[in-house]
Amino acid sequence: MRFSLVTAVYNVESYLDEFIASLEAQTIPHGELEVIAVDDGSSDGSAERLERWAREGTFDVRVIRKENGGQGSARNAGIPLARGEWVTFIDPDDTVNPEYFEHVSRFVDDHPTTELVATNRLVHMEKSGRITATHPLKAHFAYGAELLDLDLRADRFFGSVPAAFMRTGRLHASRLTFDERIRPNFEDGHFVIHYLLGCERPLVGFLPEAKYYYRKRATGTSSMQSSLADPRRFTDVMEFGYLDVLRAGTADGERYARPWIQTYVLYELSWVLKSEDAIASQSAGVLRELADEFVGHLRSLLQHLDPAVIKTYSTTAFASHWRALLLHGLSDTRWHDEFVVVRQTELFPRRVKFSYRYVGEQPTEVVRHRGAVVEPEVAKTRSISFFGRTMLYERIFWVKARGEIMIELNGRVVEQRGNYENARTFANSPMQAGRLIKALAPVGDAARRTPAKRRAVRREERKKARERRLADSRIVRRLFGNAWVLMDRITDADDSAEILFRYLRAKRRDINAWFVVAKDSPDFARLRREGYKRVVAHGSLAWRLLMCNADHMISSHIDRPIVNPPQLRGLVSPERWRFTFLQHGVIKDDISRWLNGKPIDLFVTSTQDEFDSIVQDGSPYVFTSREVRLTELPRFDRLRAIAGQLHDEEKDLVLVAPTWRQWLAPLLGRDAGEGDRTFDEFAETEFARNWLGLVRSQRVAVACREAGVRIGLLPHPNMARLMRNVDLPDHVERLAYDGGSIQRTFARARVLVTDHSSTAFNAAYLERPVVYFHFDADRVLRGAHQGRPGYFDYERDGFGPVVLDLAAAEDAIVSLLRDGVPAEYEQRLARAFPYRDGRASARIVKAIEKLPRRVRSTMGVNEAFELGRLSR
Repeated sequence: MRFSLVTAVYNVESYLDEFIASLEAQTIPHGELEVIAVDDGSSDGSAERLERWAREGTFDVRVIRKENGGQGSARNAGIPLARGEWVTFIDPDDTVNPEYFEHVSRFVDDHPTTELVATNRLVHMEKSGRITATHPLKAHFAYGAELLDLDLRADRFFGSVPAAFMRTGRLHASRLTFDERIRPNFEDGHFVIHYLLGCERPLVGFLPEAKYYYRKRATGTSSMQSSLADPRRFTDVMEFGYLDVLRAGTADGERYARPWIQTYVLYELSWVLKSEDAIASQSAGVLRELADEFVGHLRSLLQHLDPAVIKTYSTTAFASHWRALLLHGLSDTRWHDEFVVVRQTELFPRRVKFSYRYVGEQPTEVVRHRGAVVEPEVAKTRSISFFGRTMLYERIFWVKARGEIMIELNGRVVEQRGNYENARTFANSPMQAGRLIKALAPVGDAARRTPAKRRAVRREERKKARERRLADSRIVRRLFGNAWVLMDRITDADDSAEILFRYLRAKRRDINAWFVVAKDSPDFARLRREGYKRVVAHGSLAWRLLMCNADHMISSHIDRPIVNPPQLRGLVSPERWRFTFLQHGVIKDDISRWLNGKPIDLFVTSTQDEFDSIVQDGSPYVFTSREVRLTELPRFDRLRAIAGQLHDEEKDLVLVAPTWRQWLAPLLGRDAGEGDRTFDEFAETEFARNWLGLVRSQRVAVACREAGVRIGLLPHPNMARLMRNVDLPDHVERLAYDGGSIQRTFARARVLVTDHSSTAFNAAYLERPVVYFHFDADRVLRGAHQGRPGYFDYERDGFGPVVLDLAAAEDAIVSLLRDGVPAEYEQRLARAFPYRDGRASARIVKAIEKLPRRVRSTMGVNEAFELGRLSR
């Protein structure tokens, strides 16, 4: 027999029909393959379906039942029963192409020295049904079928047992088993590495034609998809998995493990570091709790990792600050970059933003302008944190200069680079005009284009050339020249950008202001009905011509389609205009990982604490007091105006405004016909029990009646979808996030009840108290929902009481309605906002007018100055 398939089965009944069908469709003689299906204590009908297959199928199928012990233990139970020459471990929720085993059989016939066959993993997106070539290691299969000695190829490795074929005789002889301590991931990699270390040479065949379809479940419930939330990934996997294979792969007399094993471990670590960098991280809370243990394991790993391998690792994206962490951040030795990065250059007046990183004490820093020592105009030290602790520092400073700038660190002149990732350095003398134009020219992929693609590209280039000429015409420049472009979201308006636009058209008609929103948005028609002719449809020719002539882009949102619209690529660079970030609300959490890479020239803030959290030393943000301004938001201007029009009796709501929970998202994917069952399931969640319990509370109802107010339920739109057919008591007013009316809703609130939402600042602006209902605080603040804790501490800084259960929430609401706001919260409310004068829009306009001209951030300071000279 040629092949044995050992599959570990646990509660996958709904996937087994597809799995079985893909095997029954195999083109090899079915007598060449046996299946050993180990049911690992399933509680659904998986075992029964397998036994029916054993009776009715065309393969020799043996079904083994055992108590639940995990995937490794199930595979270990099946390995001794394997009789084929080669064994594989396809997972029962995945499938393979019909020629899968045939391709493998032909390859090992052609390459008899092969020790392991690696098949090509494609991703089956269960939600859409699409098969995509998006596996992060797809490049390993880009060169056709090949047999490689991993000891000679440090860039290659393989560790996916389901997509691998190994010699059964070698497994039996070595008695190799899966280490059941290694969970929730890497048990496969550990097994494969030990298997290959037992071979005379680690000869692996990479076979792109044999296609393995890895299912990415829509619910995100597979062990791999949820592994970053499992504490064992940062303890057991580190100790019994990564450290064990590094030790095993270190030959006698050698300091470091075999390079391909190091590369594999770095690949695995990259997922942890990527999660650590994410805005909403599954691992953030877990890692903070296990930081000491995890960092200890990480230091042990580094003893087996060659710094040269860390520096050159390129299998997947590996951020420069990750390399800095592994090479320097975990040691007690002082270190700093041997260069400075030119982050941003401004021409008129001439200023440059520099940065560099260091560990330990800050190096001695000297800035010379035309040979004379000068002090930075603005400077800060940013903390770069991993696992809840600061591991690196970044020095950021602005220098005002009109000529050559030299930077010395610890007495040595250092080079200037465009970024931390790129080794390209900038000369200290101006470039010639021709070299400058060449340096700025985009690099295309013409060599890889098909003839049809090249023709399409040429057509698009001709179209854009025509549009560029039109944009530069006198009539278009007269209309759109030096424009200020304002927008909220692409699909809707009615936020701070629209309010600022209205202010400009009312008070500053000397500014060439335009508002952008999608033509099919209700807001487009609304603004046109209100008489605003300067509303441009996003994506239209007029919009493209406008953006070619714009000086400023001003938005309350900062998603990629806003800051770098794909429709404008090849037509105009987003570096043409200066970007003002109005914000959607007040920042209270740490969202630096999202904002730090954004091209923000003016960053609007509303409270002193928010401003300080961004610009002060130790902040995680790259922005300084030069970019950040404390002005308050335009939306607060309108909120103040609306509240001023209300009489006291119109402040008639206890406004209950829950936010959303990411872990409830699977309920939204249900078919419409499952509405009742979906709501029943939603109603049983801790989230629904608490919020619905609060709005249905008889005790709160009595207190509201006595105070002459109603309960207003303002659910997140996702929550509203799930409970659209729910009956609410008569004293509960069902509300919705409905454009401008939402601010009137907040103005009506006498008390706001919310959870971790920044909407509390709307109430605080009007000096209305907030009840923070934190029944699920542990789960939210551990990173399971979104965001990371920032400067704002609810107990210390909140605008009202923090409560942890339903009874305490009722007590807090009743107390605020009957007894008023305690002095402590009154003081916090009073000092939260510095202005409250309705002049936020005026202050923002003044700040925008002071913005200097910005130059591309990847240009050296002296190159930029030369560009400025040439452009005059």
